[in-house]
Amino acid sequence: MKKASLLALSLLVAGGLFFPFKAHAAAPARPDNVMKVLESNKDLSKFTDVVKSAGMASELESKDERLTVFAPNNAAMDKLDSGVLKRAKDEKDGLKTFVKYHLIKGSVVFSGNIKGRRASPSTAAGEMMGFDGTGKELKVNNGVITTPDLSAMNGVVQVVSAVLVPDSLRDPKIKEEERAKAEKVMKDEMETRQKEMEARQKEMEAKMAKEAPKAPAKAEEAAKAPEAPKAPEVASPEAPTAPAAPAPSEKKEEKTGWRKWFN
Repeated sequence: MKKASLLALSLLVAGGLFFPFKAHAAAPARPDNVMKVLESNKDLSKFTDVVKSAGMASELESKDERLTVFAPNNAAMDKLDSGVLKRAKDEKDGLKTFVKYHLIKGSVVFSGNIKGRRASPSTAAGEMMGFDGTGKELKVNNGVITTPDLSAMNGVVQVVSAVLVPDSLRDPKIKEEERAKAEKVMKDEMETRQKEMEARQKEMEAKMAKEAPKAPAKAEEAAKAPEAPKAPEVASPEAPTAPAAPAPSEKKEEKTGWRKWFN
């Protein structure tokens, strides 16, 4: 019995020596919330500072929310027009509006959900962003998702290459220029469509004229055809004229007696 136990032990030891067991490293636990994702990523430190300055950290820590944060990296924050943050600080709740435009509440948007061109779900600021998943890169407004799907227990963070600026905080001059540009593009498109419609109309008219050339020819042949001979006119016999009644003859009164002596 002891020999058998020793033999089994030696086999186990040998197995461990020649076929060592490789332990798999446990998958890292997801952070509790998206705020911890921001704080743990050094490349998001400048946006994280704005979130804290706006007093929005507690909302991103909430366990009861389902959140998507589109967080601009530090390079994007460095490129941001200084006037945007100045307007955000000057306006009441401007910083909150700035952060909320990067936040979608009640919906977790993974990179795989961005397909085609469409508007995003409404942001916490009440405005929508533009999604474009038609190319190799996934775009959000004028930015590209550089690091996708940093997951947390209450949502996900998408790192983007540009700051997303809500319309209320944009430079009025730039807004006017873009409005004028958009109007010009729309006008040009309408003129192009009008010209295309006119060209198609002319093509249709030319085609119809080409397909029906025989109709006017028949009308011309009918006009050139000799006229049918007219039937000779037959004079209708005149009714006999009744003889004129003789004029009443004047009857001379015969003068008698003493009248005959006086003419």
